Amino acid sequence: MIATLTTAQATPPTPPAPVDSWTVNLTTGLRLQVPPSLRCLTTYVLLEQETWFEPEMSLMPLLLEPGMHALDIGANHGIYALEIARCTGSGHVWAFEPTSEPLQRLRASVAANGLGERITVVGAGLADADGEASFAVQDNSELNSRGGTSSRRETVRLLALDGYLAAHAPGQVIDFVKLDAEGEEINVLAGAQRFFSHQSPVVMFEFKHGASQNTPLLAAWQALGYDLFRWSAELRLLLPFDSGTSELDFALNLLAIRPAQQQHLAKVVPLRCITVGRNVRPIAVLPAHIGQPR
Repeated sequence: MIATLTTAQATPPTPPAPVDSWTVNLTTGLRLQVPPSLRCLTTYVLLEQETWFEPEMSLMPLLLEPGMHALDIGANHGIYALEIARCTGSGHVWAFEPTSEPLQRLRASVAANGLGERITVVGAGLADADGEASFAVQDNSELNSRGGTSSRRETVRLLALDGYLAAHAPGQVIDFVKLDAEGEEINVLAGAQRFFSHQSPVVMFEFKHGASQNTPLLAAWQALGYDLFRWSAELRLLLPFDSGTSELDFALNLLAIRPAQQQHLAKVVPLRCITVGRNVRPIAVLPAHIGQPR
């Protein structure tokens, strides 16, 4: 009997089961895949308002310019990644999401909007080093995090931003970063030291995670040479952030902008000076006609 030798074939990983979703049409013309339940924050808000509730959504068309490239760190279902891609025209967005259900919906939303060539979806979270971590997974995926207490856990992939960009986007200039890492922002910065030493993107970051304020993050940005601002949608002003006032109580997201980028904004929009404590600082005053849907 002659034995027949065959080459062993590696078994491909089993793809995750498709997740059920509803499609929500937004006022901008974008379509987003969301969990099929009104108990989910994303679904409820988008069905009611047809846009996301955070005031910074109104800032995106003002701040972003055609051709800009961006990172969305903690993309969740993709509301910001899609809006950034819409506002930047030919620009590219790298969207990082570690947990499986929002990741699947993010990829479906990118495909549904025909943005597969302009949004790179990365199934990983960012951290200080490559590896893995256990994430607590919640029905409201906005609360998925390493430090969560949910009994539902999921092992996710972690990447350091410096290594990822060196491998997949070497030399790429990044103009804008949205950072929402559910309390892990300091670790993200630790893995992005080379990036922030060579580049100066405008950064919008989550300051308040649940009831917790990420106060050490403020000092971390200032150590990197950034000034801090908050966006007032009602006043249509980009205001210097004063951590010594009651602003701490309601600030969910803040913006970090280095002086050179503030000077660039001054060329795009008029500037006005206001007094905060003893400091006179410039703020961008955005005319009412700017920022209409493109």
